[in-house]
Amino acid sequence: MKAMLFLGEKKIELIDLPNPKIGDDEVLLEMKAAGLCGSDLHLFYTPSRAEKEAGIFGLKFSPDMIPGHEPCGQVVEVGNSVKHLKVGDRVAVAHISGCGHCANCRKGWDMHCPNKQIYGGHIQGGYAEFMPAKAKDCVVLPENISYQDGAFYTCGASTGFYSLRRGNLKGGETVLCVGLGPVGLAGAYFASMMGARVIGVDISDERCRHSLNFGVEVAINAKKENVQERIAALTGGNGVELAIDYTGAPDGRNTAIEAAGLWGRVVLIGFGKGWTNIETELHVIEKQLTITGAWVFSFPELQELIAFASARDISLAKFTNKTVPITQGSELFAEFDKGSIGKSYISPLTK
Repeated sequence: MKAMLFLGEKKIELIDLPNPKIGDDEVLLEMKAAGLCGSDLHLFYTPSRAEKEAGIFGLKFSPDMIPGHEPCGQVVEVGNSVKHLKVGDRVAVAHISGCGHCANCRKGWDMHCPNKQIYGGHIQGGYAEFMPAKAKDCVVLPENISYQDGAFYTCGASTGFYSLRRGNLKGGETVLCVGLGPVGLAGAYFASMMGARVIGVDISDERCRHSLNFGVEVAINAKKENVQERIAALTGGNGVELAIDYTGAPDGRNTAIEAAGLWGRVVLIGFGKGWTNIETELHVIEKQLTITGAWVFSFPELQELIAFASARDISLAKFTNKTVPITQGSELFAEFDKGSIGKSYISPLTK
């Protein structure tokens, strides 16, 4: 099979490997869509081999692992002990796999398992023609959910939705979404569906304009406008009830904290480099803010969101920027690294 390998420092190689063999508790997937995510840039595409071996954000990965943590495909082989999946099933794969036995795994929070493994980091990911997956990590896709949407739900879209749940968003509130990449755009989209007024912030004119098609009422370019003055004007000086930073950048986090009004809630969900210096008294204590961290979502929430989207026939097709074969993966990542808008996918089969 064909597969992509990240060599480090923004270099990608297309390699040939034997088709994977599966264990008794696994299924083999013929890959149909694998999404590109900002975490791929931070963890796999940009760092050097030495950085990956040393660990990034406290996570250590095999530098020779096939990446791709937003996998979606069709079952072509089933392990001997697998009973709930069959050949032909269309499945999305939760991108963090826990042991299945600890307290966190029992609650569906595999990402907090002390022995967790991440697809594309510790075990083979989706940037290949075939991928083995633990059967317990698979969610069967209803027929009205496309492979691209399924891949988006395995990380980006569900992470955006979870940020709203973590922030206790209520209909009628004003929410600020800082960073309008795929995850922030998903958060804005679902927030508007929940009846919120959405303000977006980015440093790209193109992303600001694009966001207006996804429920963002006002999009502010932080390079061209004073964000806090504009938010004050939009909210009558009160600030927003909920502010979410999707960038992981210190400036983005501070923008969200400063924009939150009295008794406001702030969710920090973006991964990024750099320390965030917070004006504690003025921006946290005096405003009595609640600042919450959020890291992706639980497995039950992935199931619930896919079921919700299917029942309401929600399509995320308009999020799609482009889908390319695996042979063009290097070019697609170069575009993504420059800040391409929307969501991009690799459709691994080259046929």
